[in-house]
Order: sequence, then structure tokens, then C-alpha cells
Amino acid sequence: MITQGNETSKTFTDTIIIKISARYDGKTHKTMVREHLLNLRHIHITEGHIKIADNVKPKNITIIIKQDAHPNILKISDWDIGDTY
Repeated sequence: MITQGNETSKTFTDTIIIKISARYDGKTHKTMVREHLLNLRHIHITEGHIKIADNVKPKNITIIIKQDAHPNILKISDWDIGDTY
């Protein structure tokens, strides 16, 4: 979930980029999973699933909000797979 911080009625139209860093073939690779248009007025929720091949060991996921007039916002999180699925 992404929220707009200031009280404004202006809509932001930017891009969310999702990348995964994973290990396969004995090397670490960075792969872009998806680029998604962001149309944010107050709150924007993006949900989905990422299918990973059996021989791929994910290390982390990177979320980038690419903005035209401002610096990019970057968040990197370690990959954590629970036993709930």
C-alpha cells in the first residue's frame, strides 16, 4: 500500500517498478518482474503473486517508485517465505 503524505487533491501519476535479486546457475541475477503505472490521489494498493522457478533462490525484492519531478523512492526487503502456503 502506498499513501500520499500531504493533504492535496493533486493526482500523482508515476511508475512502480518491482525487481527481484535471486541466485540461480551459480550466480546472483537481478530481474525486473513488473512495471506498473501508479495513479495516486490518496491510497494505492497493488497486489499480486510472483511465480518463481524451483531452481531460483530469491534473496530480496526491490520496489522503486519512479517519479518525473522528484528523486526515485527505493525500498529493498529481504525475501522471506513462510510456511503458510
